[in-house]
Amino acid sequence: MLYGVRYGAQQVCHLHDLSRADERRRNASRAGRSKPASREIGQIKTDIKRIIEDVRDAQQDRGVGAVVGVLYNTLLYAL
Repeated sequence: MLYGVRYGAQQVCHLHDLSRADERRRNASRAGRSKPASREIGQIKTDIKRIIEDVRDAQQDRGVGAVVGVLYNTLLYAL
């Protein structure tokens, strides 16, 4: 077990180590406050929905829509 801690016969990972509860709480609190990427993700989702509608309504070429979808997927992966 990676980074495991043994409590008698029981072994737990660092995410369940009772002695690290305060550290996990602080890290979770920080994660909850860091939202800059969520605005960008929201914008990307809006753009993707618009492209889907445009392709569906024949306002955008399917090939262009497919390429743009792949590129948006790359952006989401990077985030």
